[in-house]
Amino acid sequence: MLILSLYDAITGYSVKDEPYMICAAKVIDNVVAILQNLFIAYVYFFSTNPSTFHFTVKLVFIIALVGWFFITHYEIYIHHIILYAICIFAFSRKLDLVKHKDSFKAFIGTELSTIFLSIRDLIKATGYGMPYLAVVNVIFALVFLYTRIYLFGKHFYNNMKNIWDYTRFGFFSFVVIFALNLYWSQKIIYKGYQELICGS
Repeated sequence: MLILSLYDAITGYSVKDEPYMICAAKVIDNVVAILQNLFIAYVYFFSTNPSTFHFTVKLVFIIALVGWFFITHYEIYIHHIILYAICIFAFSRKLDLVKHKDSFKAFIGTELSTIFLSIRDLIKATGYGMPYLAVVNVIFALVFLYTRIYLFGKHFYNNMKNIWDYTRFGFFSFVVIFALNLYWSQKIIYKGYQELICGS
């Protein structure tokens, strides 16, 4: 985790492999992720305010920049690089997020599952709420598959030509994000099969 390596470099300590420091960093990262994605859930389900849409893009960009220091899996780097590029594209093109509301919501909707992923990671990091872990895992998997595969994939399929005509970059971003989602979904399904069916 980069944040702990930087801490060691600045202070001269060696804590990057200490379980309590790793736990503390994970708790901070996941609490921030839950708060961000609860706000995103509000925007996704209730908001029609253009300024809120633009604020959401800025919020995602800033928190993703901070989140770079807490990444523990290499594929998240790919996800964040694409996320930065999408946000910068939206800023530089002054994208009309009301006009492109469906695509905007298709993208932010993928983060709804992260609420449950972060709750799961908090339970595992702290040990609190372990009796609810299996339920949280199932909810996370269902929301992930519904938002990131079905809804995101459906929007991309139905609007593929329009996205291609409007922006090649947007088209490429959809492809990469969907490919990552497919990769993660097969891991989720396989792990769920092992735990629920095989009992391992």
